[in-house]
Amino acid sequence: MALLYGAMKLTATTWIHVAAWIYLALTLYKLMRNRSGLLRITPARMEVYRNGRQLGTFPLAQIDSARLRRRKLAGDECMVTLRDGRRAYLPREATPPLDRLSAIFESYGVPLV
Repeated sequence: MALLYGAMKLTATTWIHVAAWIYLALTLYKLMRNRSGLLRITPARMEVYRNGRQLGTFPLAQIDSARLRRRKLAGDECMVTLRDGRRAYLPREATPPLDRLSAIFESYGVPLV
């Protein structure tokens, strides 16, 4: 909002007004979406939630390995490989900081790749 106000007061060129409105629209869209997630890991199982809905649940005994990646622009990523070969990607909203997640996986005996 301050960016728009400053652009109006300084009588900026049209492209600055357009850029300010686009930035404001993207910010408001992100606020309206307000995605939330939760990852619950117990000694028996791992449960993944997004926006209050359960996306999946896996017994820890079925998890073969986990791959954690830190990406510069896209954020952190976690992929879990199950013993039957299926792969599950955790949503970014539900992924805690990778240092904490790797410590949790190691404490429950899930190998990290």
